[in-house]
Amino acid sequence: MVVEHIHKSWHRYNGLVCSLVVHNDAGHLYCCPVASCHKYLYSDFMKNTGMIKPSVGAIVFKGPDVLLIKRGNAPLKGRWSIPGGKIEFGETLEAALRREVREETGIEVELVGLINVFEALPQEDRDGHYLMVDYVARWASGDVVAGDDADAAEFVSFSEALDRLSWDKTRTALQQAKQALEKAEEREGA
Repeated sequence: MVVEHIHKSWHRYNGLVCSLVVHNDAGHLYCCPVASCHKYLYSDFMKNTGMIKPSVGAIVFKGPDVLLIKRGNAPLKGRWSIPGGKIEFGETLEAALRREVREETGIEVELVGLINVFEALPQEDRDGHYLMVDYVARWASGDVVAGDDADAAEFVSFSEALDRLSWDKTRTALQQAKQALEKAEEREGA
């Protein structure tokens, strides 16, 4: 996509007021993904501009159990995954992670550490190119209640989590998170 010009003004796009509008070579309008209407147009904007979508994910343990969510929106709608989502402009990775976990599950977490960085390339079941920064965390407080774009959320056994997850990279992250947590617990106990 070639962007012809960007200007700041007030426009209506699909009934929404947009403060920043991009006119592309095909004559389409997109609200800036940082503008107030970004939830409606962010995915379309990122997909059509060929931009990579940075996101965070949390593998949260409560004792031996792992927190999973059933995705309510694309990508991977209806499939079990870990809580997480996109990083807002100006937000740190850790702040984004805490916010996404809180929005999707209602709980607070204690971050243990970085697991790995994973990449998902555009495919039929995904609407773009994602870069996912995954962390391991422990449950800190709160009752699990599905919210935001999660249709369900619950703690399940490690083996059940491996069975439910539909994406190999998330299963790999889960295994790496377990190892990272065990190492952290060894250091804490020493």
